[in-house]
Amino acid sequence: MLFGLSYSIIIEKTEDPNFFGVVVPDILGCTTTGRSIQECIHKAREAIELHLQYLQEEGLSLPPEPKRVYIKIVEEVEEIAEEPTTVTTPTS
Repeated sequence: MLFGLSYSIIIEKTEDPNFFGVVVPDILGCTTTGRSIQECIHKAREAIELHLQYLQEEGLSLPPEPKRVYIKIVEEVEEIAEEPTTVTTPTS
């Protein structure tokens, strides 16, 4: 396990220079924030543990652990589009 993480995380700069955002791409809805990279990793471990515990308590399936765990650091803040984007999905 990389830094005690069982799932990969993505750490992103935010518009607030005092915080980073963290996303766990393999676990839908599992996010956190931190003031440093180290705090992000620590809080991601906690968020993953709590999220998996919740899924288990609710009888929901757990996402499979990935074969490889990575930490990706995104240094650019993504621009938010001023106009809403419409996504159309094909119907059967």
